[in-house]
Amino acid sequence: MKNDFIFGSDHYVHIKYIDSFKLEEKKFGKIVLSHYNQKNAVYPVFFHWIIALFFYDTAKESPKKINRFISLISYVSFNLFYIIYFKEIDFLFFIKSNILFGIFPFSYAFWNAKNRGISPRGVGLLIGQIFTYVLLFYLLNPSFYLFSILVLIAFLALITSQFANQYIIFLSLILSIERGDMQFIFIPLLSVLCFYLMFPKLAISFYKGQLFHKLNYARFLAPIFILKSRPGIYRDFFFDFWKKIKNFRKDKIGTINYIYTNPLLEIVYGFPFLWILVWNSFNKPINPLYIHFWELILITISIFFLTSFKKTRFLGEPQRYIEFIIPLIVVQYVSTIENSVFWWSTGIVLFFVCTQQLLLYILINKKGNVSYPKYKHILSHIRKEDIVMSNDTNLSKFLMPHCSLVTIDLTRYYKNKKDFLNLTLNNYLITSLEGLIHFRKKYKTSILILNMDLYSVEEHDFLHKKMNLQEIAKYNEIIIYYVY
Repeated sequence: MKNDFIFGSDHYVHIKYIDSFKLEEKKFGKIVLSHYNQKNAVYPVFFHWIIALFFYDTAKESPKKINRFISLISYVSFNLFYIIYFKEIDFLFFIKSNILFGIFPFSYAFWNAKNRGISPRGVGLLIGQIFTYVLLFYLLNPSFYLFSILVLIAFLALITSQFANQYIIFLSLILSIERGDMQFIFIPLLSVLCFYLMFPKLAISFYKGQLFHKLNYARFLAPIFILKSRPGIYRDFFFDFWKKIKNFRKDKIGTINYIYTNPLLEIVYGFPFLWILVWNSFNKPINPLYIHFWELILITISIFFLTSFKKTRFLGEPQRYIEFIIPLIVVQYVSTIENSVFWWSTGIVLFFVCTQQLLLYILINKKGNVSYPKYKHILSHIRKEDIVMSNDTNLSKFLMPHCSLVTIDLTRYYKNKKDFLNLTLNNYLITSLEGLIHFRKKYKTSILILNMDLYSVEEHDFLHKKMNLQEIAKYNEIIIYYVY
């Protein structure tokens, strides 16, 4: 376990999948689950299989190296796209493009999964950008050869990254509607067919898991998780920002973080070159060479807006889709913006990114990893074969590779709101008393790891009445029990 463990990230969920391929020697195409209570597959795991085969030790010891390697491939693919598309190299254009490609502030967001240990998010971004490159070539010169490559890339996205897969589905659907040409929607549909023909059992389990996961998010989880923390992206500007500011003295960091992470604000300061480019386009005619660039940029911006409303927020953070068109923004910006504007805008953004990263570095080093001793202590009291449950959902993520974990399953069908919320205390981060009792009865859990900060004294006493508990260890707010 590394000292740079980030509480609440999915890093250790992905480590669990990688361990399943490496330690349990499962083959790709078999159904791989992350916890004991999970019914259907939900994560695309091709990335995990590749990591297990070739980069297992690196993933366990230095996961940031894998992220840097993916970033390097992203740079290489961007430059190949530039060379093939323009068929010549303007050295200054080349240098300016690479500088710009590397300094979009959103790429350095601390909460972005690609910056938080092992995650398919980074490789999904790479796949989505390559899909965009090939799609541009196809729009210029349609051919069966390029169409086949698009289907192949869509298939790779399907088995690797749900983030990239959703982007390809939305892009293909809107492009088909916009052009009145339904051939584009066949790209993701054919990738789905290929997946089913090659791995039928995995595909059926995966499609069920995806369907129920989306339904559970839309019906139950969004109101108590996403919409509870931010009821509306647009409502912020009329109500919630000002309400938060009133509590600034009590919670300075929380207030700043709430405002700073509004998706609409994030695409403004996270992708500043896009808005300068949009403003500039009103004053200059669009170069015919970039007509398809603008087409895909506008479609992707529309994906942001379509996924930013209250009823569609369960589909993920809408601002992340804009990352896929960074290469298109870069090429157009360098080619159309005046040299003086380019350099002063680049300088300002670079200063912003450096300041942002410096403050984050100071904060992390000042605070240190206060959680590391706690988790080391917990691991010293559990074994791989133990069936473990916890009332802390974030702690459960960390426990997944280290035991047979039982936690809330989002891949199964729940009949109604009550059926699901009985497990969660109306807060997805907390497993309810009823949930723990249910897990104990159904799975004969042998270890309970309780975060006392999440329960009242009365709830703790109630749990003792319902279960035979023997305390075996305690570390601050964490108590570890044997369950009899």
